[in-house]
Amino acid sequence: MINWNVYAALSQMQPGDSFFVPCVNCDPLRRKISKVADSLRLRVNIRFVVEGEIQGLRTFLIDTL
Repeated sequence: MINWNVYAALSQMQPGDSFFVPCVNCDPLRRKISKVADSLRLRVNIRFVVEGEIQGLRTFLIDTL
């Protein structure tokens, strides 16, 4: 399993930016993204998607709190 640096990805984002992380069991990753976003005071939208036959989570930065 690849360990994604969610903190680095979220801390560099601007409102309207997004990133995709492929995953099979996405619930732990969803919780990690939410936890890091809360610690950075960011409002994000996390969606389960299939892109190019690869399932994963697409995270959009909505706004900062």
